[in-house]
Amino acid sequence: MINYLKILTNLSLPTEKQTIQFAEHVAECHSWYKHLPFFPPGACFAFFLDPGAGKGVKEENGIHTLYDIKTGDYFEHHSRLATNDYLDRFGCWAYCVINPRDYEESENMAPLIYDQEDKLFKPLPSELIKKWCCQLTAFLKVGPMLNQGKFHQEREEFEKYALQTNIDPEIERYRQFAKAIAKVKNIGDWGHVFFGITEIELQRKKLLNALLMVRVQCQTLKDSVSSTNNRTLEIPK
Repeated sequence: MINYLKILTNLSLPTEKQTIQFAEHVAECHSWYKHLPFFPPGACFAFFLDPGAGKGVKEENGIHTLYDIKTGDYFEHHSRLATNDYLDRFGCWAYCVINPRDYEESENMAPLIYDQEDKLFKPLPSELIKKWCCQLTAFLKVGPMLNQGKFHQEREEFEKYALQTNIDPEIERYRQFAKAIAKVKNIGDWGHVFFGITEIELQRKKLLNALLMVRVQCQTLKDSVSSTNNRTLEIPK
């Protein structure tokens, strides 16, 4: 079990500007419309501070070490950015996507944090994943929906899910969208332009709010350790 609180105390809290820039980076760094579920509950984006943020990893004889990436490259870590550039723009922010499209047992796909003492990667505590995540849909980044069959399959699954969910503004938005699009045969002819334009703003606001919330809670944890020297992990409620 990783002592994440001990790791957290040794990390600098990203600034609000770095947090906003990281939210923009997460929203833009992948073609999410191809990969995320079209409808709620979406995929889980877990955010956390990471001592390995923006760095590369080497493994030798079962021992992992981190190293700085000197020159950014598309096929290197985190979308072309060198380590210094990454840390300057985003601080030590990192994230992991637990996507039900990709993993049948997604609950076991915990983000991994580098433990300097053991030279190993260990899972982020599950209580932090639950506390420090938000669920986002493919409308995080609007684009052409390439798989008509997948879309209508997920629409039908969502309609069943919506019937079991209490009143929720997001569910209601997508419920109305699902009804409007149910009879459309050609995905290229959708009359959903307005929905996409408005929903992208809402999804990105949700992402940023989640990051700002995590930032506040990380600061609270760091302050509690400084004042009490208590290194027991307690998640603020």
